[in-house]
Amino acid sequence: MKYSVVIPAYNAAKTINETLEAVLAQTASPADVIVVDDGSTDNTRHLVENFGGCVRVLSQSNSGPGPATNLGMRETDTPLIAMVDADDLWLPHKMHRQIEYLEANDSCDGVFAQMELFGDRIQGAPIQEGWTRTTMVIRRSVYEGVGDVVDQPGMIGEMIDWMARARDGGFNLVMLPEVLARRRVARGTLSDRRDVESNRGYVIAARAALLRKRERMKETAPQ
Repeated sequence: MKYSVVIPAYNAAKTINETLEAVLAQTASPADVIVVDDGSTDNTRHLVENFGGCVRVLSQSNSGPGPATNLGMRETDTPLIAMVDADDLWLPHKMHRQIEYLEANDSCDGVFAQMELFGDRIQGAPIQEGWTRTTMVIRRSVYEGVGDVVDQPGMIGEMIDWMARARDGGFNLVMLPEVLARRRVARGTLSDRRDVESNRGYVIAARAALLRKRERMKETAPQ
């Protein structure tokens, strides 16, 4: 099954080469790799352009990871869509394993994986369930059914909100038990941000999911 990769990137010059190299080293090669430069002020765009081949770059004024993700998603035309943050890494067999699972399980709409945390700001267990953009592979029908990714306050929590909306829509999202990606938790990255404004994005996304659940319960409750 062919797949595209969408990478929203903002001032990612220090990490984007390594991320793209990991994507291109997959044992199941991508048909298309779309990096969306979200108004970077460094040389992110130039570095991406140097790759050529199936890698292309789109640009927009700085609008956040949500709009950047949406721009990239709308440019894809493959049956499967994968994403990765511009500072994270995939293990070489990641896509082969996830495509294999999707081909064997028609009822699965999206598949995720465990991830290993690395960097200078790790706290707690280095292995976590990767309910994130970096490990997600979805069928095209999921994005078409759920719609755009919507940024939350602090530019944190947009994928939590999107995945909750996917589950509310009846899509089946599965977590694989194996480590297939590495998430960078380094000083200055979005993964390192845990200030009040950033955390508010998580809270708003969780509250919205709870409200939708309550509305569904009201609709199905006996009259």
